[in-house]
Amino acid sequence: MAVNDRSSQREVPAIARAILRYLLQNPDAKDSVDGIRRWWLPASFATRSQDEVEQAAKLMVGMHFLQCRSTVMLADIYWLNRNARDRIERFVEEESTFEKEEK
Repeated sequence: MAVNDRSSQREVPAIARAILRYLLQNPDAKDSVDGIRRWWLPASFATRSQDEVEQAAKLMVGMHFLQCRSTVMLADIYWLNRNARDRIERFVEEESTFEKEEK
């Protein structure tokens, strides 16, 4: 695994938490990966790649934290799964084991 791959793997959970923090404050927000990267992430995440943001979004869809609508003509649109709000709040508050080990 390349160094950049390892770095990216460390970043994805942090990006996911930043996205979820935004959505907990803005539960009606919906956007594409590009919009998430530009508008939802704090300035400290400005250098994150579109691929990393997409990985984070897909991770959260897999965890049932986000919902996604795919269309043929438009980019996928992501939004908060309100039914998972309690689990999302717990996830945001705690760091994953991987993130703790990397510090």
